[in-house]
Amino acid sequence: MSSVELYESLIAEVCELDRANLIERLAHFTGNVRLDFTEEFLARCDNEKLRHLLLAAEWRSRCKR
Repeated sequence: MSSVELYESLIAEVCELDRANLIERLAHFTGNVRLDFTEEFLARCDNEKLRHLLLAAEWRSRCKR
């Protein structure tokens, strides 16, 4: 699979998540990128920002493998 196909697949995966799952994935992110968001910060973010943060973290983590 090409990097473009992988990225598109990741975008589709992240876009399907609801707010609760976005927050859960960010709060308990296990990739090789360290995230340190407070629950309060995540609760104040809109869904698009949560998606952006998760997409960036997932992509960066997968590129570092």
